[in-house]
Amino acid sequence: MDFSAGNERYLKVNFRSGVYDGNSAAPKFGPFAVGAPTSPAYNKYGVDFHLNPSSGLIFLNELDFDFLSREPSALPAKDSGHWFFGPGHLLFGGFYATNRFENIYEAELQTFGAPGAHGRIREVSGDYGIYVLLEQKFYEDAPGSPNGLFLFGRGCRLPNDRNFITVSVDAGAVYKGIFRRQKESQDSLGIGFVYNSVSDNVRHAVAVARNEGVQGVLNFGSEPVLEATYVLPMTGHWQLQPDLQWVIRPGSSDAFRNALVIGLRSSLTF
Repeated sequence: MDFSAGNERYLKVNFRSGVYDGNSAAPKFGPFAVGAPTSPAYNKYGVDFHLNPSSGLIFLNELDFDFLSREPSALPAKDSGHWFFGPGHLLFGGFYATNRFENIYEAELQTFGAPGAHGRIREVSGDYGIYVLLEQKFYEDAPGSPNGLFLFGRGCRLPNDRNFITVSVDAGAVYKGIFRRQKESQDSLGIGFVYNSVSDNVRHAVAVARNEGVQGVLNFGSEPVLEATYVLPMTGHWQLQPDLQWVIRPGSSDAFRNALVIGLRSSLTF
């Protein structure tokens, strides 16, 4: 649905739905889906794809809203900047996986080698999650300009009894048009914060294993990440993006030192 007038669009609504292979790659964190591959050889080159209900499917649905949007000017506007509630994007999404999954509390106890945790692990049917995304423009350097300050936030929630990470949130800000303000060569600077939290059931399994005297059990908790990045257009078709990340408790465990990650992305568009 599209509600617009002239070159201004007050509200645009989209709905997307998809079906995906539930076992497209070997999982990295427990618990594994029951019957899932445990080796990358299952999909060695990343092109093997099946839609087989007996081996698992993922259903994904999204509803998004673009509001107060308009076509950006080709040239930077010259009037004074102002704060306002500008164009934005709001998305609600959710997924459901048909696979069966191991109970993560019992699976982790067995992985730790806790006494009395060697029986058959209970299974739970399916997995699901919900997420929301908001992107909003709050400042522009002139009316109608594509440059300005954008804020964003995202959040995701999954059930505790079958997922390693159950809460993931991130937020940040991006300023477009710092040094290069033309639409075709616009640069941008962004900062962000990410927070991932390990399942309460995994933390409980850690506490039980330690109380039972199991040695070498990692103390899982959360993993915050701070990030700064800059997008620099080199030509109309090529841009460089240096990226800096400070990872606190990598792997959500205090057993590892904080990590500094420095990256550089090169993008070509045709």
